[in-house]
Amino acid sequence: MSLAATLANAASGLSVAQAALATTANNVSNVNTPGYTRKVVQQETRILAGQGAGARALDVTRIADQFVASQAREQAIRLGRSDMLATIQQRIQDTIYGEPAQTGRGISSRLTDLLTSLDALTASPHQVAARSEVLGRIEATLSTLTADLAAVETIRSDVDHQIGQVVGSINTDIAELAAINQQFSRGNGSADLADRRDGVLARLAGRIDIQVGWQDDGQVDVTTRNGTVLLDGEPRQLVYEPASSTGPGAPFGRIAVYAAKDIDRATGLPVTGARLDELVSAGTRAALTPELVAAGAVPVVSNLRGGTLQGLIEARDRVLPELTDQLAELALAVRHRLNAAHNDAATSPPPATLSGTHTGLAPTDGFVGTGTATIALVDRSAGTTALAFQLDLADFASVGDVLAAVNAASGGAVSASLDGQGRLVLAGSDPALGIAIGEGDSAVAASDSAGHGWSFGFSHYFGLNDLIVDAPGGSVGRIRPDIAADGFALATATLDAAAGPPLVASLGGKGDGTGAARLAAALREPGSVIARGGLPAYAVSVTGYAADITSLAAAAAAEAQRVATGDQALATDLATRQGSLSGVNLDEEMSRLILYQQAYSVSARIISITDDLFGELLRIAG
Repeated sequence: MSLAATLANAASGLSVAQAALATTANNVSNVNTPGYTRKVVQQETRILAGQGAGARALDVTRIADQFVASQAREQAIRLGRSDMLATIQQRIQDTIYGEPAQTGRGISSRLTDLLTSLDALTASPHQVAARSEVLGRIEATLSTLTADLAAVETIRSDVDHQIGQVVGSINTDIAELAAINQQFSRGNGSADLADRRDGVLARLAGRIDIQVGWQDDGQVDVTTRNGTVLLDGEPRQLVYEPASSTGPGAPFGRIAVYAAKDIDRATGLPVTGARLDELVSAGTRAALTPELVAAGAVPVVSNLRGGTLQGLIEARDRVLPELTDQLAELALAVRHRLNAAHNDAATSPPPATLSGTHTGLAPTDGFVGTGTATIALVDRSAGTTALAFQLDLADFASVGDVLAAVNAASGGAVSASLDGQGRLVLAGSDPALGIAIGEGDSAVAASDSAGHGWSFGFSHYFGLNDLIVDAPGGSVGRIRPDIAADGFALATATLDAAAGPPLVASLGGKGDGTGAARLAAALREPGSVIARGGLPAYAVSVTGYAADITSLAAAAAAEAQRVATGDQALATDLATRQGSLSGVNLDEEMSRLILYQQAYSVSARIISITDDLFGELLRIAG
């Protein structure tokens, strides 16, 4: 081999060693860089005319396993959904029920406190403090239910806005992948650019369930699991507008995919007539309740199966609405049962006028009832009964029949009429006499679009002595204003009636706590509830239903956390496997540095020796 060939061989070795040293140094400097994969310089021997002609460095390549990376993306899709659901379930626990160490928090505690105060009132109905305590506990119960329902809607609104933010992040990732694809298509791809591409894919997989297609030049195509294209040479853009309100019947817009070129840059909205693919349909929620079906609502249908976006959609359209259903059912049960008990009780002395809360009645309205109710006129001073009569509800076919029967049976002592709002008003002609009602076995059946099969006593149907009435501002209700202002307007006595003949009716005095006992029994005794969320239609007490809601929510939160923890463990394991193959090991890199430094030194020494030989030849020739 000539000296010139030797010099060329040594120079090529020097160049290869320099490239290897630079790549290894870059590995070391990025040892803690997330998503960085170890790089190596591939080398090959140069052959000219059948003889070795040195070495040359090929492209820098990444040490990466695409199968493991694909598995990691699959797990990121699962983790994105489960982690988001666990986060929202935990927020529900913290907001609605409080942490385990926080005693006295939540609706179950409020109901327990209310029952305790009602038991005390039953024993001492004449005490002002006992009455004030009961009214305070009822108000606290209603306020807690109202606050809990409002808190769930706040969380739902936050989740809906998070959906908008995640959609924006997905669009950013798709645009970045499109830009990376352009670099590869122009032949400007590199190992570092491939790292960046894989990092974006991993991030995108955590947000939405994707499938990745690979092209020979390093470009990628991205679709969702159901085949909706997100990137196939031309980028797509997701469009979603968060709702302005998130009430129980509020609709949400769809999440649609458009070609990026069809989006108006000024408004961020698609141009008229642009073609779209629907990822998530517009609608009210995932599973519609009977009342929403009756109102013509449509369900939300998601074509996604994983990722943060799907977790948010499930929370917004399933988890939170179902919790709202359960809390609303509890609020209805509290109001209905307390009002039923309060209408079957009376104050002592009773008022001279009773005004109903059932509005919109007309004399021609149909009326179907059974059983008998007793109405008595009681001396407000002496407590003796001046007049009593019974109404057989089976005799009435209309509200007008009820009015006529009361007027006739009382002989004009009680005037029954409808006021301007269609409410029943019973007014005594003698202000010294008060009106007391005993529900007896009277029953008026009613139903609603939600599927409730209500049963009302006579007084309860017309709302003549309701304890809880409508309140403005979205509250579940409030204590009737006159009762809130005067604790002795709370009905704690009862009208006892013996049919006879003759009919005998007597009202207990201020020391009569049977009415208060009925209020307590209304919370303790089972009654029917309709299926809501994960709870079936069954007979349960108010306190039992509140406990079931709490237990079901706690179990759902624990299960969501268990799934998220398992998904996180598997994701961590896959990341470890990726790191063991693709990560930088400092010990290995240092050993390679030594090896490449030695190769560099050898090439440099050969060049030095060859230079000396050239010099010697020149000296001899000279």
